[in-house]
Amino acid sequence: MTLTVLILASVVGCVVQGDNISPPIPVDGTEPGIRYNPAAVRPKVTLEMFLDLNCYISAAGLPVVQQVAGYYGNDKLDLVIQQLPLPYHRNAYLSTQGLYLIVDNLPASTFAYIEAVLARADDFSTANTVNMTETQVLDMLADIAVSATGIDEDFFKTNIRNYRSQTTAAWKYAVARLQAATPSYSVNGVDLVIADSDAPSFDEWIAFLDPLINEAYP
Repeated sequence: MTLTVLILASVVGCVVQGDNISPPIPVDGTEPGIRYNPAAVRPKVTLEMFLDLNCYISAAGLPVVQQVAGYYGNDKLDLVIQQLPLPYHRNAYLSTQGLYLIVDNLPASTFAYIEAVLARADDFSTANTVNMTETQVLDMLADIAVSATGIDEDFFKTNIRNYRSQTTAAWKYAVARLQAATPSYSVNGVDLVIADSDAPSFDEWIAFLDPLINEAYP
């Protein structure tokens, strides 16, 4: 597998009419994405991963980029996880709503939730839930959330619907960035082309990132 850079010449930004500026996606004052082990001072190199919580390839790819982030340290590499709940994954939107509930109420457990839901990605597939109601799927998701984070089950079930706007905004942001599949990756805002359908290995990431990080931190 090789990692190559894809540079897309596109303009995805604000619609300007006279003195009025209208953003195509919500702007809420916080930077999109979830930073993994963030440093106080932002490093010069940022690796973004767009994932779907019900995607088994995302499940395979996340531990690898976490390992890569640990290898370089948060003073040299900033790992940012973006959400792209794909419409053909029946339960991805609900799973992502649960994520933002955790981010809002138990931020220290954010990655515990992400990892736990990804580990059960196959259980949330359309094939395995086609005969389940959304309430039954929510029960399964709540069980995972409680086990992974300790959140109160009733609180999770009652409040998960309050995070539709955050989930929709995350999806719109990913689409505005021209992302259409998971997992997908960018480095310093430049999209990467993955040569096959598998997530890159640790060694492949190091071979790609070493020149960039060595140049940024000679």
